[in-house]
Amino acid sequence: YSYESNHSALSDDGSYLVYEYDYDTIHLLDLTTKQLTIIKDVSSDENVLGIAHHNEFIIYGNTDTLIKASLDGSIIKKYPLPIATDDVINCVSISAKNNYLAAGTYNGDVCLADLDTPINKSNPSLLKPANKSLHTQTVNAISFSQYEKYFLSCVEEGNAQVWDIKKKDLFQTINNGAPIVACAFAND
Repeated sequence: YSYESNHSALSDDGSYLVYEYDYDTIHLLDLTTKQLTIIKDVSSDENVLGIAHHNEFIIYGNTDTLIKASLDGSIIKKYPLPIATDDVINCVSISAKNNYLAAGTYNGDVCLADLDTPINKSNPSLLKPANKSLHTQTVNAISFSQYEKYFLSCVEEGNAQVWDIKKKDLFQTINNGAPIVACAFAND
């Protein structure tokens, strides 16, 4: 039997690993006890397309929605994303203080959800920087700064974009010249 696992995340304290298993199942591995738990067995039309973990909950993305779920898999809240119907989520991230979720898509869109604000037509937001270029290729990874001032998105085309969370606008673009598949902020 072969399987494919493209998305995984480590808990804040390093005690759990959560990962997608063969696109439609989420596994939670307790690294202390080595116990494996199937958290969510999702239907084939709700493939796990991105995953993030906090010590009390997990976040995963399916086609166009971020889902916050308890560690037993029950859904706490859904965040529908304002993305094109032909686009799907590729990566998700949760901020260190658990106030924000972000998602990147295959078509290069970046979305931000404020967890302290009710879901409405402007939350989650599709970020479109004023007079600046957008990602045009798949967003491979997203990372938040420790104090939730910025988040970083990186793409196959070799660009990393630093976003200002409060302004919901592009702060800086960094050109690498080669595909970027992962990104992270260094802690202060």
